[in-house]
Amino acid sequence: MSEGMLAISTGHVGILAVAFIIYVVVSARRISAERRLDALVQISRIAGDAVGSEEIRHALGADADSQRFSRWGVVLAVFAIGPIAIGLFSEISWLLSGGLFIETLGWGFIIAGKIYPGNQRVADSP
Repeated sequence: MSEGMLAISTGHVGILAVAFIIYVVVSARRISAERRLDALVQISRIAGDAVGSEEIRHALGADADSQRFSRWGVVLAVFAIGPIAIGLFSEISWLLSGGLFIETLGWGFIIAGKIYPGNQRVADSP
């Protein structure tokens, strides 16, 4: 492995580490919210209220994750930087092609997340 590939790989691992930490934090928050929702459903069942998770979601104002596509697009776009850089500076042409494909897919997800944000706001019933 040449020194240039080592330098590119080290920078890429650093970038991916930040992206991985952000992904873990976001996933942990989502799992925590799901567990709280499950706990509220169990409490409502114990109390005798016939309230399901959908009613509690409406009461809490929880909706679908509107940034899901954009977040995954950023993860894919950041991940593709390493294979593209290594493919550019080495003679591994398939790595460059694969990196460009992943980068294009990531940018497609980012654009789709901006065009179709998935805002599903809960309408309050009178």
